[in-house]
Amino acid sequence: MASNDSNPVADAMQLASSNKPIKTSALQALQDRDERRHSREDALDRRQFEQLVDATYLMKDGQALEGRTALYLPGKCTPRGGEIAHLSPDWIDWSSNIIQILRA
Repeated sequence: MASNDSNPVADAMQLASSNKPIKTSALQALQDRDERRHSREDALDRRQFEQLVDATYLMKDGQALEGRTALYLPGKCTPRGGEIAHLSPDWIDWSSNIIQILRA
């Protein structure tokens, strides 16, 4: 089972305290292209994704569904991060299998 001990605040603090200086201008960011990483380098392969989904079945019932929703929604429906974070059961029409995201 995947560890749930990850602390986003601690991770951010560790990243902030790393030896890499923070870029303060676009010029600095563009000059360091050799150090740049692409998100595809960090993407999970199919087997890793399957293992992650399998791990959600070891979670408590409510958390398991929430975990699988967080994994599948971005790939299948392409919502924005905030829409996933604030997803409400009222937005889901189970009879027609439609998620309608309400605008503020």
